[in-house]
Amino acid sequence: MPESSTNSFGSPMPVLRVKDVDASIAYYLTALGFELRWRAGDGFACVARDQCSIFLYERVD
Repeated sequence: MPESSTNSFGSPMPVLRVKDVDASIAYYLTALGFELRWRAGDGFACVARDQCSIFLYERVD
């Protein structure tokens, strides 16, 4: 591989499949100090803290 590469990569953003998006958001906010970045409807949201962002996706059984 050449010493300098034209490719660059950002930070990975995990997508966690959860049972209850509301409960998961509450946990990340109150217990772990994250903030709610955005929410799309009832089943998808993004929480973040510092340089870490996590997508929460409500599973449909």
